[in-house]
Amino acid sequence: VLVIVFAAFTIKTNNKKLIENGSKDKESIIVVIDAGHGGKDAGAINKNGTTEKDMALVLAKKIKQINKDKNINIILSREIDVYNSVKEKAIFANSQKPDLFISIHLSGNAPKNYNKETGLEIFIATDSFPNSKSSRVLGSAVLGSFKNNYNLKLNDKLQQRKAGIWVLKSVEAPSILIEAGFITNDNDLAYLQSEKGQTAFANNVLNGISNYANIKNNPIVYETKPTEDSLIKYKGKLVQRFEVKVEKDKTKSIILFFKDKTTKTISEKESLELGLVLPAPPPLEKRRFTKNNINENDVVFTKVENEAEFNGGVEAWKKFLQNNLDPSIPITEGWKTGKYKVMLRFIVEKDGTLTNVITENYKISKTAQHCINTIKNGPKWKPAIQNGHVVAAYRRQPITFVVEEQDAIEIKSDYSTNTNMNPVFRIGYLAGSRVKVDDFKMQKFATVTDNYEVVEATVYFGGGGFPKVGTAKLFGPNMNQLSELINKCVAGTSITFINVKVKNKKGEIIAIDDCTYSLY
Repeated sequence: VLVIVFAAFTIKTNNKKLIENGSKDKESIIVVIDAGHGGKDAGAINKNGTTEKDMALVLAKKIKQINKDKNINIILSREIDVYNSVKEKAIFANSQKPDLFISIHLSGNAPKNYNKETGLEIFIATDSFPNSKSSRVLGSAVLGSFKNNYNLKLNDKLQQRKAGIWVLKSVEAPSILIEAGFITNDNDLAYLQSEKGQTAFANNVLNGISNYANIKNNPIVYETKPTEDSLIKYKGKLVQRFEVKVEKDKTKSIILFFKDKTTKTISEKESLELGLVLPAPPPLEKRRFTKNNINENDVVFTKVENEAEFNGGVEAWKKFLQNNLDPSIPITEGWKTGKYKVMLRFIVEKDGTLTNVITENYKISKTAQHCINTIKNGPKWKPAIQNGHVVAAYRRQPITFVVEEQDAIEIKSDYSTNTNMNPVFRIGYLAGSRVKVDDFKMQKFATVTDNYEVVEATVYFGGGGFPKVGTAKLFGPNMNQLSELINKCVAGTSITFINVKVKNKKGEIIAIDDCTYSLY
């Protein structure tokens, strides 16, 4: 087996779902609602032929339809019966820069267990993922809203699957997956097909979003007004209100106030088990920086004048990988013949240390973890420079494994600081990131660096101007193929090019990085 490892030492700032040098309205919240399955993927099916994909779409549309809160912007991942892979769903969701992500599904059973199980349950990512804690808060908020107005049984514990759920792990925002009921239970299905059931479901989701989004300061005091069918009790004692205090180490303590005037302090975990809806952390304030207004001590830049780089340059990076990267790992975990680009993302701090090292893809593979460990255990980097200041900045670094059938294992490396060694997709002269609407509309051709030619790409249009996602295929460089969708673009539109294939002078076709344009 021949394994060729490419580690392109490139400088790129496009296609980043990171903190940008801009501001965002604190009063609004963007929520991507994903209708599970779709197209050729029907999901679970009732014996009468009703499919999970259709019911998920009905419920997702209901949420958007009855939303009256102008500060909650609902974006649907699909509004028609169309198939998108879980990777495509995650790419689309991240391109919207959402505050929250909610995927709608229905549970299903084998025929022998038909009608035996019932009820709603909510899933979150496992604790090893960065969004798990905020997702737990969101899940608790939504689950709490269902306790008062839903005719199906509730599983009152948030669920996690050991193997994980792909979209929950890959979407960067707080994310949950709701199984609204069992499509293989006739009573559950009848309720979810009724106007009453659909309205109750949608209202509960929206109430949960509001509970999560409206809380901005700590400590927060909830004044509760218990009713006959909605009592919060702790060891038999009625809770009238509670306060949440954030300690210096960021842990939360919850003070319960009882009807008999006594109090009790409990942990965050105990409060979630009790069913209390805790406040979400306040959203990050996104700040604008100019040459005369820089405070580099409290920001991580995503676009800088001089990108962070490996100390010693290209040859030092090449030698480091040759000495530390084990090319046999993809083979030992069963990767087949092919090309695999593992995209690393990390922060190079001002002192050159690396933090927040993750991979954007192949996240649960041993190969990805090996790449993470290799770079974390390596030397310091040369930090980025912005306006003459040393600053902390994000860096994306690909490592590509090419697995071929052969008798021996070899490593061949191609490294360069020249971006031409790793083709970059562009629309005209625009190299991704944030661009003006009019500038984008003026571009007539898709281009690639180093005289590569565009062969094809899949294009998604979402956000502003697109109440439902627009999808198209680009064949060759002529952007006129997309003119109908491009003409609909407005400030707030996001255009993502995925599965980009290009051809070099030898006629060889390769896949290159996805690219996203956010219009303003």
